[in-house]
Amino acid sequence: MEQRQRQFRPMRRPVQGEVPPLPEPAFDTPERVRLQLRETLKPASDLRIALDDSSLEILADQEPLRRFMLGQPVTRLDASGAAEVIATWSGSTLQIRARYSHRGLRTHQFTLDHAGALLRTTLVFNDPMSGKLELHSVYKRSD
Repeated sequence: MEQRQRQFRPMRRPVQGEVPPLPEPAFDTPERVRLQLRETLKPASDLRIALDDSSLEILADQEPLRRFMLGQPVTRLDASGAAEVIATWSGSTLQIRARYSHRGLRTHQFTLDHAGALLRTTLVFNDPMSGKLELHSVYKRSD
Protein backbone atom coordinates (compact mmCIF):
# COMPACT_ATOMS: atom_id res chain seq x y z
CA MET A 1 0.00 0.00 0.00
CA GLU A 2 1.42 3.33 -1.06
CA GLN A 3 1.53 6.02 1.60
CA ARG A 4 0.98 9.64 0.58
CA GLN A 5 2.60 12.55 2.29
CA ARG A 6 0.66 15.72 2.85
CA GLN A 7 2.23 18.87 1.57
CA PHE A 8 1.74 22.10 3.42
CA ARG A 9 2.37 25.54 2.06
CA PRO A 10 3.44 28.15 4.60
CA MET A 11 1.03 31.06 4.99
CA ARG A 12 2.39 34.51 4.31
CA ARG A 13 2.93 36.64 7.37
CA PRO A 14 0.17 39.22 7.91
CA VAL A 15 0.90 42.92 7.52
CA GLN A 16 0.38 44.96 10.68
CA GLY A 17 -3.33 45.65 11.14
CA GLU A 18 -4.32 42.75 8.90
CA VAL A 19 -6.05 39.67 10.29
CA PRO A 20 -4.74 36.48 8.67
CA PRO A 21 -7.40 34.83 6.49
CA LEU A 22 -9.02 31.62 7.61
CA PRO A 23 -9.64 28.71 5.25
CA GLU A 24 -13.07 28.81 3.68
CA PRO A 25 -15.26 26.10 5.24
CA ALA A 26 -17.67 23.91 3.33
CA PHE A 27 -21.15 24.24 4.84
CA ASP A 28 -22.87 21.41 3.09
CA THR A 29 -24.69 19.81 6.02
CA PRO A 30 -26.93 21.20 8.77
CA GLU A 31 -24.62 19.62 11.37
CA ARG A 32 -21.61 21.60 10.08
CA VAL A 33 -23.65 24.81 10.12
CA ARG A 34 -24.79 24.07 13.67
CA LEU A 35 -21.22 23.38 14.83
CA GLN A 36 -19.91 26.58 13.24
CA LEU A 37 -22.70 28.66 14.76
CA ARG A 38 -22.11 27.14 18.20
CA GLU A 39 -18.37 27.90 17.95
CA THR A 40 -19.02 31.46 16.74
CA LEU A 41 -21.51 32.26 19.51
CA LYS A 42 -19.56 30.70 22.39
CA PRO A 43 -18.19 33.49 24.61
CA ALA A 44 -14.48 33.33 25.33
CA SER A 45 -13.59 31.99 28.78
CA ASP A 46 -10.42 34.12 28.82
CA LEU A 47 -10.46 37.52 27.09
CA ARG A 48 -7.45 39.85 26.97
CA ILE A 49 -7.59 43.31 25.43
CA ALA A 50 -4.67 45.71 24.96
CA LEU A 51 -5.28 49.25 23.77
CA ASP A 52 -3.05 52.22 23.05
CA ASP A 53 -3.58 55.48 21.17
CA SER A 54 -3.93 53.93 17.72
CA SER A 55 -4.18 50.14 17.95
CA LEU A 56 -6.16 47.41 19.61
CA GLU A 57 -5.23 43.77 20.29
CA ILE A 58 -7.72 41.09 21.32
CA LEU A 59 -6.76 37.60 22.45
CA ALA A 60 -9.59 35.20 23.25
CA ASP A 61 -9.01 31.60 24.36
CA GLN A 62 -7.13 29.64 21.69
CA GLU A 63 -7.94 32.00 18.80
CA PRO A 64 -5.19 33.85 16.96
CA LEU A 65 -4.36 37.35 18.13
CA ARG A 66 -6.58 39.97 16.45
CA ARG A 67 -4.89 43.32 15.83
CA PHE A 68 -6.74 46.42 14.65
CA MET A 69 -5.61 49.94 13.87
CA LEU A 70 -8.35 52.22 15.22
CA GLY A 71 -10.31 53.85 12.40
CA GLN A 72 -8.45 51.94 9.67
CA PRO A 73 -10.51 49.35 7.74
CA VAL A 74 -9.02 45.93 6.98
CA THR A 75 -10.35 43.06 4.91
CA ARG A 76 -10.98 39.71 6.59
CA LEU A 77 -12.15 36.34 5.38
CA ASP A 78 -13.87 34.11 7.93
CA ALA A 79 -16.58 31.46 8.07
CA SER A 80 -19.23 34.05 7.13
CA GLY A 81 -17.36 35.28 4.03
CA ALA A 82 -15.33 38.36 3.10
CA ALA A 83 -15.77 41.46 5.26
CA GLU A 84 -14.42 44.95 5.73
CA VAL A 85 -13.63 45.32 9.44
CA ILE A 86 -13.10 48.59 11.29
CA ALA A 87 -12.55 49.32 15.00
CA THR A 88 -13.80 52.67 16.34
CA TRP A 89 -14.90 54.39 19.53
CA SER A 90 -18.55 55.26 20.04
CA GLY A 91 -18.71 57.31 23.25
CA SER A 92 -17.14 55.09 25.94
CA THR A 93 -17.73 51.92 23.93
CA LEU A 94 -15.18 50.26 21.68
CA GLN A 95 -16.92 48.94 18.57
CA ILE A 96 -15.64 46.49 15.96
CA ARG A 97 -17.86 46.40 12.88
CA ALA A 98 -17.59 43.82 10.08
CA ARG A 99 -19.58 44.52 6.91
CA TYR A 100 -19.79 41.41 4.73
CA SER A 101 -19.96 41.27 0.95
CA HIS A 102 -23.34 39.51 1.18
CA ARG A 103 -24.66 42.60 3.06
CA GLY A 104 -24.49 41.00 6.48
CA LEU A 105 -23.27 43.09 9.41
CA ARG A 106 -21.56 41.90 12.61
CA THR A 107 -20.92 44.37 15.42
CA HIS A 108 -18.95 43.60 18.56
CA GLN A 109 -19.10 46.21 21.34
CA PHE A 110 -16.96 46.36 24.49
CA THR A 111 -17.91 48.62 27.43
CA LEU A 112 -15.96 48.79 30.70
CA ASP A 113 -17.87 49.89 33.80
CA HIS A 114 -16.75 52.97 35.73
CA ALA A 115 -14.96 50.94 38.41
CA GLY A 116 -13.09 48.93 35.77
CA ALA A 117 -14.26 45.63 37.27
CA LEU A 118 -16.80 44.49 34.64
CA LEU A 119 -16.51 44.35 30.88
CA ARG A 120 -19.80 44.04 29.03
CA THR A 121 -19.73 42.77 25.47
CA THR A 122 -22.48 42.71 22.91
CA LEU A 123 -22.19 40.75 19.68
CA VAL A 124 -24.86 41.56 17.10
CA PHE A 125 -25.33 39.52 13.93
CA ASN A 126 -27.58 41.13 11.33
CA ASP A 127 -27.88 39.03 8.20
CA PRO A 128 -30.38 39.57 5.36
CA MET A 129 -30.91 35.79 5.04
CA SER A 130 -31.16 34.71 8.68
CA GLY A 131 -32.20 37.88 10.54
CA LYS A 132 -30.82 39.51 13.68
CA LEU A 133 -29.24 37.90 16.73
CA GLU A 134 -27.74 39.57 19.83
CA LEU A 135 -25.43 37.90 22.33
CA HIS A 136 -24.55 39.64 25.61
CA SER A 137 -21.63 38.59 27.85
CA VAL A 138 -20.18 39.97 31.07
CA TYR A 139 -16.54 39.44 32.09
CA LYS A 140 -15.14 40.03 35.60
CA ARG A 141 -11.64 41.45 35.83
CA SER A 142 -8.99 39.02 37.07
CA ASP A 143 -5.81 40.32 38.66
